[in-house]
Amino acid sequence: MQESQAHPHTRLRFDGSERESKPDGHETITVRLTWDGRTHRAEATGVQTREGGVRTTALATLEATRSVLARDEPSFDLIGVKALRAFDAFVVIVSVDIREKGKRRRVIGARTCETDDLVDAAATATLDAINRLLEKYL
Repeated sequence: MQESQAHPHTRLRFDGSERESKPDGHETITVRLTWDGRTHRAEATGVQTREGGVRTTALATLEATRSVLARDEPSFDLIGVKALRAFDAFVVIVSVDIREKGKRRRVIGARTCETDDLVDAAATATLDAINRLLEKYL
């Protein structure tokens, strides 16, 4: 596959995240993605649990992706996200439904994480699921 001359990095890159805990048991997670020398941020709020954190991160990552694309297609819906303990580490698995040109496709991404902080792993697993398709839009 040949990379574009105008955009030598055709995949979105994860640039970091922040977590803000709320007194009501929720948290806001902000995800930063970079593409074409620009940083795109998005946030989502969810329940402050391990499962809630990975779901909230995946939602924020998809929202940041929408800001990069700045168009209606493709559209993304989070099907689900799981953090599983396997082989002395966590594995975060993300399933995303992608709609483009009237067709739907389900994609899956995964990332390992050797710590209990699964936010970055959830963001990169989400990008793992969608980046191959996004190359033709970036």
